[in-house]
Amino acid sequence: MKHKLCRLEDLQNNTITAFNLGDKKIAVVYKDNTLYAFDDCCTHEECPLSDGYTEGEEVVCPCHGAKFDMRTGRAVALPAVEDVNVYHIYEEDGDVYIEI
Repeated sequence: MKHKLCRLEDLQNNTITAFNLGDKKIAVVYKDNTLYAFDDCCTHEECPLSDGYTEGEEVVCPCHGAKFDMRTGRAVALPAVEDVNVYHIYEEDGDVYIEI
């Protein structure tokens, strides 16, 4: 299902923004003209990834330093061993959409 999240201009470059879609929490990153969307919950201890930061193509959890590849959701650094879900996100006419 397609959801409109915001205007592209509402997202700051290299910043993680949290969105609630019903009971689902999504983190969105706009970095170097690329959009990424993934679950806003670390699989290690359920910390919000939107409170973390990015390093290259990875998001770093603020609680224990677990890292996830924003492109694939793959857990790339302990203590997380389970991946996060990633979502198709795109810009169309200045609006940002996500498919869940």
